[in-house]
Amino acid sequence: ILKVVIWKDKICYYIFDPAGRNAKAFSNYANGTAALINVKDLDSVAEILLSRSVLEDQKFVLAPVKVLKMVDEKCDEDLESEREPTQTEKASMSYRIMSEKCAIVNANMHLGDKCFEEAKFRQALTIAIAAMTYAKISPPNTWYSKTLDKILRFGNKLYVECAHPKVLVDLT
Repeated sequence: ILKVVIWKDKICYYIFDPAGRNAKAFSNYANGTAALINVKDLDSVAEILLSRSVLEDQKFVLAPVKVLKMVDEKCDEDLESEREPTQTEKASMSYRIMSEKCAIVNANMHLGDKCFEEAKFRQALTIAIAAMTYAKISPPNTWYSKTLDKILRFGNKLYVECAHPKVLVDLT
């Protein structure tokens, strides 16, 4: 099942696939890593989804997500500001340009990774929400592999805390 989140800013579209893609943005669940793909137009979004994904005859739902309230809560290191990378790090961690209209940056893991054993493949929604929320405070075209890794870990942590809350509130 393809679980991606797509959003647009003033300049381009972003496709975030936490399940795994290779360096050329093709779906690869076995050996791929989470990826943020940056494309210029809707035709490029369609090209990524139709020719570089395993879709077959799947039914799909397009669902909008609206942020109603942002909570300012300090998290232990999860999405804190990153230090400015060196030129060498920038060269090795930045987007790979695939064409004039498409670029990709891969994480070092995906949502089925061993480190997510407790929530394996079930935390796609919370990871997608974490990515879209983080995009509001840090432009996605400046993200690195390390940024995607932090988003994956934070989204997984959010899923685990929502699925198994420490405090249960009785609303009856």
